[in-house]
Amino acid sequence: MELYTTFLSKRQKTLQSAIIGSIFIWALIAASVFKPIGLENFSRFVRGFQIGLMAALDGALIHMLLKCRSAVKDEEKLKRMYFEAYDERKKLLHEKSGGSALYLCSLALLAPAVASACFRPDAFWAFVGCSALLLITRKVLLIYYSKQLYFNTFSVLADSSALVLEPGCLRCRLISCFSRKSP
Repeated sequence: MELYTTFLSKRQKTLQSAIIGSIFIWALIAASVFKPIGLENFSRFVRGFQIGLMAALDGALIHMLLKCRSAVKDEEKLKRMYFEAYDERKKLLHEKSGGSALYLCSLALLAPAVASACFRPDAFWAFVGCSALLLITRKVLLIYYSKQLYFNTFSVLADSSALVLEPGCLRCRLISCFSRKSP
């Protein structure tokens, strides 16, 4: 548990430096360094897209930072966060649905989208569309594999002959209900 606490403190420092970097990018956006050229409506949209993207990034960073700080201060939250981080089912779902690669690729496509908006509007839409497609694919894979993992686990539990059924347990009642042989 001490190793996880040191990991969380390192994550806090990384998140703090990322928040400082995002404040610097906010200053660049406010100074109109990333000003798109072209139609007036498109340039307004891109500017709103940049501001919205930065606001979402800042919100996610601040949420993760507060979550890490509260976990370090409270032992119960630390245990809950530790078990959540090292849950084998979540790791399996994460790996099966593309892991971090799809998230990183979609974020990597958003950076040139913002940069290409200064030169070509059609390139901007292509990058944003590809990024959205990657995120949708990740979510569909996550849903598919979570359903598949749930049903495979349920069928293994139902077929288990060494399973001890407790009378008050809802899961045990469901397993005994579905494992009955039909006449």
